[in-house]
Amino acid sequence: MKLLLTALAWLTSNLILLTVTLLGLPLLLAPDAYKPLISEPLHHLTGRHLTLHGPLSLALTPYLELTLRDLELSNPPGFPAAPFARIERLTLQLHPRSLTNRRLEIAHLEIDQLQLRLQRDANGNGNWDDLLPAASDSDSPALPLQIDQLTLHHSTLHWQSAGQPPLHLELHHLQSRDLPHHPQFSATLTLPPLNPRHHFDLPPLRGDHALTHLTAELQISGQLTPDDYQLHLTPLRLELDESRISGQLHLSSSGHSLDLTLDRLHADPYLAPPQPTPTAGIELLPSDWLRSHRLSGQITFETLLIHGTTLQQLRILF
Repeated sequence: MKLLLTALAWLTSNLILLTVTLLGLPLLLAPDAYKPLISEPLHHLTGRHLTLHGPLSLALTPYLELTLRDLELSNPPGFPAAPFARIERLTLQLHPRSLTNRRLEIAHLEIDQLQLRLQRDANGNGNWDDLLPAASDSDSPALPLQIDQLTLHHSTLHWQSAGQPPLHLELHHLQSRDLPHHPQFSATLTLPPLNPRHHFDLPPLRGDHALTHLTAELQISGQLTPDDYQLHLTPLRLELDESRISGQLHLSSSGHSLDLTLDRLHADPYLAPPQPTPTAGIELLPSDWLRSHRLSGQITFETLLIHGTTLQQLRILF
């Protein structure tokens, strides 16, 4: 999420700087004639091409409202020709005082149908590296940019690392407010079906088909402060292989809590392969890990099959 917001802030700030500085009120008369004044300087500064396929419009409401449609930002050299980012519609409401105080104060930034493609090559280079501040620039003054409210609709994050299959995350809606002070946000996400074994370094298990199917639907809300964070995933719905999981997860700087229900789990395929020397017992949950991560809560198994035994309505508290 931090990387997504960094890329959006970079693109938005450059668009606003160029629009406000170079265009001014004449844009109200023939806005499309000014597209090169937005795209060409960005290409000069970054080497990337910003293509504005759709119309550009400006309206005077209580805010100065700029709308861009059908934008594409190219990948850097060495990466595929598919665009780094594509936006169907970008609307920003700019406080009028931004025209005089040299500070970009955005009341509302709204983005519809963002397609963001993050890729890492075989050398570990990301196609976003050139958009992030260099380490040598850490002492340089930050861009005077303030966004009060951010809204994203119907967007997709595509991730692919060299030699691995692509991973997709669908963002149906994201609403964030009070960004300069105490950011609060809510989002609805979908993780399309994937094979975890293709994306994560997992330990060997007894079952060849264990951890080969995962999909998720998440509703996330939370808030951030300099000294605290709260993140709530409720409701949380997962499908893991043949099991359906529902519940809620709460994360905070003071501790975490979990309440999950599994409709059915055949646990044997998820156990570690048999050892030459049998162990004394089976630990269903890693107790040391739970304590070290300050996680408490409960997991309910409506049906649990393990070592030929069927257990009903088993609840584990921790």
